Amino acid sequence: MFRIAGLLVLALCLLTPPAQADKGLVPLKPATALFQPNQRAVIAWNGKEELLILSPPGRVSPGTKFVQILPLPARPTISAGNVRVFHTATERINATLSLQGRSPVARPVRTVSYAGPGGGVELATHSTIAGHDISLVQVDDPRKFVGWLEEVLRQRAVAEGTVTQALKADLMRYVRDGFRWFLIDVVETDRETAVEPVKVRFATDRLYYPLRILQPEEGSAPIQLLVLSPRLIAIPAVPPAKIHLRHEPVKLSSEDLKYLDDDLKDLLGDDPVLLRIWEISGRAAAVKRDIVTGWW
Repeated sequence: MFRIAGLLVLALCLLTPPAQADKGLVPLKPATALFQPNQRAVIAWNGKEELLILSPPGRVSPGTKFVQILPLPARPTISAGNVRVFHTATERINATLSLQGRSPVARPVRTVSYAGPGGGVELATHSTIAGHDISLVQVDDPRKFVGWLEEVLRQRAVAEGTVTQALKADLMRYVRDGFRWFLIDVVETDRETAVEPVKVRFATDRLYYPLRILQPEEGSAPIQLLVLSPRLIAIPAVPPAKIHLRHEPVKLSSEDLKYLDDDLKDLLGDDPVLLRIWEISGRAAAVKRDIVTGWW
């Protein structure tokens, strides 16, 4: 069993930082606006593999660029997602709750966004997927990885000193903890348009969500995780924040899964699965651990 690290959302700005963003999420160009709706993710886990669908991190004005770095415990497969999955899953929950005479959960807010590595860092793949410029690197030397990342950012006309000491320390700690695979995702928008999610699938014997790094600033909206699994999953403690269960589990058929997303159906199979929303609220900005859990 391995320890799972989190998602680093790297944010770099040439002039003024924004308000209400994920920690570290800042536009790369000056005079751009960044707004943070509720954070959402779909997590499907079958006990051996996980499919993580992350909603794009916020709304930004045209011409904004941001970078995400995702440490992974195993080499992933990466494909294009569709923001529709967040809406459809929530509508399915609301329909079930309505039949039960219960109040619906909130509808999802649409999320809109506007060199070789050398020794110790190996570029495994590089591709463009649904507007995301994605590099998958395998890392053995944490210092060389940080140096390579700084060079990549300089090549993209980002000012020096944008990789903070805290971020450097985190990256080196992840590598020392045994993480070898890092997904680096660069997104740049030229108009106000939707940035679709990216689906990341990888082997893991524990469900995880990178809360420690993908944590909001104080005062931001709650985080909502749409969790799908064959049976109930233990709710982990994430002090000083809390995980609230918004509703009783909603049972989905294999046809429901296929309508949501073909890869969800492929991961979870033909048997019915359970869907519920975990809402993380409280002092999420002070959380020092990721969500790592198993079966109930």
